[in-house]
Amino acid sequence: MNINKMPTKPQLNPSTNLDIEYIFNDTCNFVSDLIGDDWLYKWIPNTPIFISAQTGKGKNYFIQNVMVPKILEYNRRHRPINNILILSNRIALNQQNKLKLAQIIDKYSINSISYVNKLNELTINQINEFYDFGAVKISSYHQLLKNNLLNEDYSFVIIDECHFFIQDSVFNADTTNILKNIISKQKNSIHVYMSATLDEIFPIILPMYIKKKITSFPYDISTSIASNETLYLLNSTFRKALPFYYKINYKNIEFKYTDEYTDTAYFYDEMGRRIVPYYHPYAVIYDIEPNYDYIKTHVLSHNKDSLIEKISSNHNKDSKWLIFVKSKRDGEYLQEKLSQKNISVEFISSESKNSTNTAYQQIIKECKFDTDVLISTAVIDNGVNLFDINIKNIVISIFDYTSFIQMLGRIRPLNNQKINLYLLDFTIYKLKEEFTRNLYNIYDCLIFNTLSDTEQLDFYKNKIQQGQNNFSFDTVKKRPYYSTLSLYKFLNNVYFYIHFFKDITITNNLNDSKKNQLYNAINYLSDIKYDDNIGPNIINKIIKLLKNDIFPEKPIGLNIFTETIDSDYLRRLINYTFDLYTQNQISFRQYVYLKRIQYFFSEIIHLNDYLKSKSFSPEYTKPVHFNEEKSFLIQKIEKYVKLFNHNDLSFDYKDIPYSPIIYQQLLWLEKFELDSIESSDNPSLTKEKLIEELNQFAVSKQEYSEAQTNNADRNDLLLNKGFPSNDKDNEPIYQKIQELITNIKGKGDFKTTKKINDFFSEQHIPFEIISTQTTTNKKTYWLILKL
Repeated sequence: MNINKMPTKPQLNPSTNLDIEYIFNDTCNFVSDLIGDDWLYKWIPNTPIFISAQTGKGKNYFIQNVMVPKILEYNRRHRPINNILILSNRIALNQQNKLKLAQIIDKYSINSISYVNKLNELTINQINEFYDFGAVKISSYHQLLKNNLLNEDYSFVIIDECHFFIQDSVFNADTTNILKNIISKQKNSIHVYMSATLDEIFPIILPMYIKKKITSFPYDISTSIASNETLYLLNSTFRKALPFYYKINYKNIEFKYTDEYTDTAYFYDEMGRRIVPYYHPYAVIYDIEPNYDYIKTHVLSHNKDSLIEKISSNHNKDSKWLIFVKSKRDGEYLQEKLSQKNISVEFISSESKNSTNTAYQQIIKECKFDTDVLISTAVIDNGVNLFDINIKNIVISIFDYTSFIQMLGRIRPLNNQKINLYLLDFTIYKLKEEFTRNLYNIYDCLIFNTLSDTEQLDFYKNKIQQGQNNFSFDTVKKRPYYSTLSLYKFLNNVYFYIHFFKDITITNNLNDSKKNQLYNAINYLSDIKYDDNIGPNIINKIIKLLKNDIFPEKPIGLNIFTETIDSDYLRRLINYTFDLYTQNQISFRQYVYLKRIQYFFSEIIHLNDYLKSKSFSPEYTKPVHFNEEKSFLIQKIEKYVKLFNHNDLSFDYKDIPYSPIIYQQLLWLEKFELDSIESSDNPSLTKEKLIEELNQFAVSKQEYSEAQTNNADRNDLLLNKGFPSNDKDNEPIYQKIQELITNIKGKGDFKTTKKINDFFSEQHIPFEIISTQTTTNKKTYWLILKL
């Protein structure tokens, strides 16, 4: 079997130019300002609404303080009652939403029930189960499949923190079913998807509406007997979905019709304004420009000891720490070590968030915590808000864009509050571990498809015992299954990590039997008839993966020349489209960056046209601030061009002053430079500062000697403090050593431990590098000892 000769499946291509309505205005800092009255008149079913906004930009404020009061006021005066369903992905977020919304609902609801009093009478667990607030229903996604809420009719369904469907799919096998149920059972409602991180989920959700969009038609067509003209009237299904349709002057509805692809209907609202609903776009995106100026970035090596030392040297009630960890084991380790240093600390995990966990309950009720340090897994990574001026430091030990941005967003800055964000310089070895783990998770999903019913059941039981929770069991069909979206997430992770390696061959450790098994699994996937367009994308990615054809290609580049800022150039930019179905597709984030570039180009063109119109007046003198405004717009364009081109890291790492791991995290913040001079990779650092930075990677001879007596301790020490010698060029520790050598010697050939140790001895630098092997994989690691 030659895996490189596998057939490729033809790509589904219903539209190469997806019509997406993108709405952006750099003067709008909050969601309510950007949306305005659009939601009253322009939103319709079958056109999903996406609100892409950084945490703290008012997504939930818009729902709670604009939409809900307006709908409840409408319900007081009109029938039938319009309902709204609000969904979120964490119980903690659900509790905070319920407590806030109860006060608003009590104020505007036609019911005599006090929901605030009702909630005060319930226990935490009872609040979790309580979802009926009259016209407003609130539920977590986890409860949605068992509480029958989707069987009711709603004008709006709010799908908050919608990245849940792919992010949680790796430990919740039902996320795919939940998403499909929302879309299929709520066909006549307006769907509003909200998240600060739409990158991965947007290409999943959009195809689910394309088929519906193509087959739906918002008008009833009839012929006027009097004039023999064709009339197009908004049909009852669409009218019913618009709760504020009663305000439209129905007699003044006008239609312009050219052909079946470009027909447009418009009407006038009660103020006489012309309104064109979003009948034709496949989606509407409201985008708010993020601002992370309150973040000051620092660098820490990715090991627990350096973090413990950093906290120990700077902890008090006025400088609290929030630390997100990847696993319960990591959290318990940090909690134990910090407690030993008499630092007050609490740890929250999915197992510990209960009525006895003081910190968790305080976060839900007061949006703060009292300890010096709070450690948490992803249990509070979405929607939970912390308003505390004394939180000064945050550490995120998860190298994943969605997790990173969501965790960072838990702190809501107050009164010009500044936050120290410690970027972890993850070792290449750790990234390869994550890469391999995701790769084998993909293999598991593929192989599962080729097994018999009995074999699938045994396979499922084994995976559950191992803690791989993207598998579950269908009690109705009596068979196990896995989440399709988990496979997509694993694939995205593999495609992300591959950018950091130069020596990976995907199938080099697979024998012909395993390759044949995976090939059969692909054939199985290819035979499935997908109604959501997700499947073909997954199949194409898997085929490229197994053909070792996933390495970074030459990026789509944008060259911006400020002297050619004109309408023609803007038209050329518009040729870049968001295409889900081509090999050279741009990512969602690149699409957003491109649209922002177009926006700022348009602003410059508008400014130039204005100046040109005024230039005919001899009395007119161009204000100084026009030059400043144009300079500002050009800086914005240059920023987003750079972000567009660097989005997927497919560029030469030599062009950046930091490790690619650090640089990637800066790009997530839409930054290119570290804010702190304490950066471990700043070439301007002195010899003394570099030695101090190197010291955090070193271990004492006593620590090394003690670890030698136990193989497990020795392996842990090498993995946490050492770095593999066969890949040292990609290691931040080695790069720091070379930085120190360059700072002192200028340059030279220092590739071996002997040459580096000779240099240390010559310069009286108190380190020594040793080379040793682990007892498990027998790989050679370099370790720095303190003399």
